[in-house]
Formats: sequence, C-alpha cells, structure tokens
Amino acid sequence: MVRRRFPGWDEVIENKEDKTWRCKHCDVVHTGNAPRIKAHLLHIPGQGIHVCPADIPDDVILKLGGDPSAIRAAKRARVEVQVAAPSTIGSSHNSPQRDTLTSSVATSSRAPTSHPHSASGVGNASHPSFTTASAPVSSLSKRPLQQGWAKLKHENARRRVRQYFFECNVPFDHARKPAFQQMLSAVADAGPTFKPPSYETLRTKELKAEVIDIEKELAPIRAAWARYGCTIMCDGWSDAKRRPLINILVSCPLGTTFLTSIDGSAEAHTAEYMYGHLKAAIEEVGSTNVVAVITDNASNCKAAGALVEREYPQISWVPCASHSIDLLIEDVGGIGWVHDVVKKAEFMVNFVTRKQRALGIYRANCEVELAKPSSTRFAYLFIVLQKLVKCRRGLRRMITDNRWIEWEGSRKPKGKLFEDVIYEALFWNDAESIVAFMEPLVAALRLSDSEGCTMGIIYEFMDKVGAAFNSSNLFDDNRYVSL
Repeated sequence: MVRRRFPGWDEVIENKEDKTWRCKHCDVVHTGNAPRIKAHLLHIPGQGIHVCPADIPDDVILKLGGDPSAIRAAKRARVEVQVAAPSTIGSSHNSPQRDTLTSSVATSSRAPTSHPHSASGVGNASHPSFTTASAPVSSLSKRPLQQGWAKLKHENARRRVRQYFFECNVPFDHARKPAFQQMLSAVADAGPTFKPPSYETLRTKELKAEVIDIEKELAPIRAAWARYGCTIMCDGWSDAKRRPLINILVSCPLGTTFLTSIDGSAEAHTAEYMYGHLKAAIEEVGSTNVVAVITDNASNCKAAGALVEREYPQISWVPCASHSIDLLIEDVGGIGWVHDVVKKAEFMVNFVTRKQRALGIYRANCEVELAKPSSTRFAYLFIVLQKLVKCRRGLRRMITDNRWIEWEGSRKPKGKLFEDVIYEALFWNDAESIVAFMEPLVAALRLSDSEGCTMGIIYEFMDKVGAAFNSSNLFDDNRYVSL
C-alpha cells in the first residue's frame, strides 16, 4: 500500500538541499517535517514553531483536518491580547483594559472546539490543542517555554562545571567522588539565593566549623577505645619538601583515626626519640585502652617497641606486616640471579623512558606504559617486571621499526645492548618465573595494606603461600634452594 503524501506540502515551497521550507501564505522560512507544517498552518501550539499570521483559506484548513471557525476564534483572541497588553503595563489588576481583555477571552472561549483532527478526515474527536485555543498566548506556550528555559539552565550549569574542572586543573576522577555529587545536590537544594563561601571564610570560619563537625563524627569511635581496645600505629614518610614526618594513628574495630603528626627534621630518630612520641600517644589515648603498638622493622623502631613493652607490660609491640612482606620481596630481589634479571629490566625501562626518541618509537608500537623503578614503593621490583613482561611484543616491534633502525642511538653500545636483552630468551623466561613466584607475596602485601582488621586473614594466607612455594616447579633445584 502506497503511503499518501501529506497535503500540507502543497502549501509550502520545499528546499531539499538545506532541508527547509517556505510558507506560501506568510513567506517565512522554517525547518522541520509534516507535523511542524500542520502546526504552523493550523495554529497548533507546543510544537516549537510560530503560527502563520496570514489568513489561511478554509479549504486548506479542512484539507489538513482543522476547524476554520476555531482557528479564526483563536486568532481574534491573540489579536485582542496583543492590543490590550501595552495598556495593562503599570496598571492595577482591576483596570478596565484587563476587564475588557478578560471578557473578550471568556467570550471567545465559548466558541466551538470540536473538529476532525486527523489528516485523513476520519473522526470528529476534539483536538486537545484547540480546547484552549482562545486562551492568551502566554498560557498556550507556557509549558514549552519553561522546558526551554530549564534546558538552557542545565546546559549553562554543565558548561560552568566543566570550565571549573578545566581551569582549575581538577582531575576528572573527582567527578566520581560522592563528595562532588553531594556538593552539587546541596547547592541545587539551597536555590539561587545561595552564596558560596569566600577565600577568607573558607580558611577561617568554615575550616573551624569542619573541624568541629569531624570531631563530632569521631566521638563514637573514640568512645569505643575503652570498650574494644585499640592499636597505636606509627608511620614515617617524607613530604614534597623532603621533611621526615611521623604520623601517629589509632585503630579500633570501628575505624582508624588520625591522632597527631610530628616533624622530625631537627632530631635524630633514635630509639629514645621514637619511644618518647609513642609514650605521649599512649598517655593521650589511655594506657588501659591500648592493646598493641605497630611500627616498621627498622632497628630504632624495634628498640622503641622494647622500651614500650618494658614500661607498659600489657602492651605488645607488633612489626608492620606490610613492611615485613615488602622486605621479604626485597630479599628475593637481592638473590644473585634475580638481581641480574632486575638490573636488566631497570636498564631497559630507563633506556626507553629517559630518551625522548626511544620513548616516541616505543609508544608508537605499544599502548602499555612502562613502570619506572621506585625504591620507595612497595613491591616495585614486581611491578617493573610485570609491566615489562606485558610489553614484550611491543618492545620487539619497536626494534624492528624503521624509525628505530634509522635512529643514531640504536647503533650506540647501549642501543645494541638494549636489542640483545630483548632477543635474550633466558631473560624473559626468568622474568616470567619471578613474576609468577612473587604474585602470592604481592597479593598478601595488598591484603595487609587494606583497611580493617586483616591479621587473622594474613596468617592463613601466608600458610597457603608457603604451601604453594613448596609445590612450585618454576625453578630448578639450585634456584629453588636460593629462594
């Protein structure tokens, strides 16, 4: 069955190149399809198009399924609104002009509104748009106007948010944080009268208010120290200015809280120095509430732990599990043949990352970035080898690239050594075996470094790691004994 062509196309001049049409009655250019043509000619509101101001012949209206009398009544109402609108500005709500306008609209609203609304002329149902055809223009277009304003406001809000991220160099992953979503929701609930805090307010009044709020949130956790007991943890690190800082934290089953931070730049970190700060933390928390003290395995910390146990017999010193596993991984990296593999891996990574031309050729052949050696990072040996094993094929494509062959650095001794290591099958076999051997240890390290009480789980996990090592067939007898 062939679909009948919409009769409204006979009343416009269509331009198929730019997909526009010109009304033959008002000579105005519009865009859109058949529903917009019908809305334009039959004065149907809410379609995003202006109604035709010209007098449409009755035969055209009937051909399109409209009611000529209803359209003429709606047009008269609009004309009366346009004439009366200037005189109502600045006048009272009970002015004669407003009364005249109201009566004229009420009179026109009693005009018949029933008409056949389908293009085929079937049915006599009342078209919903003509039910309010005699109402003022403002009420006819109120809903689409509000929707349009809301859309513009949303677009402007998105633009301002993205500009904040770009101009202030805010990482994109901050948009995933619950605090970001909560902030925007709170600002939206506050409404347009909300004024954000200023620079001075943020660094003074708002900062103090936030400290008070956090203290209130931590009150239940601190109250639980006496009920469940707690553990004092000592963590040393260096900031961007290379200052040695010591963080003291308190952990209990309800969570971990920050207690204090110490700048140790002017003091030698002896056992007595560490013990003095640990003792001050124990007294602040309450010696009867403390079950254990956790530090790393450095000699001064071990001696400070012994002094704590001598002063407080009910408190035990416990070495940090994460630091202990990391030292175990470093001991594995110190074995002769493992050390040779690690040194070759570090040479390859440094050769690629420190030479701009080599790095450009590598990135053209491999999408995975190499991990740079970092002695301050837990299990950095495993991370470097694991990434390097994943990039094996990309490195081989790199040294067969024409840009590598033409590069002068590839013909120098370090470039030749770089190629030799890539072609060395024994190196890659040893690297894969070391990665497989260290995976259980790194899994235990990640488990111990996670939030919560994990000591019991770590003991069971390390038993399984030992059993896996004993049944492993990755190495020959000599290398297995060395491990």
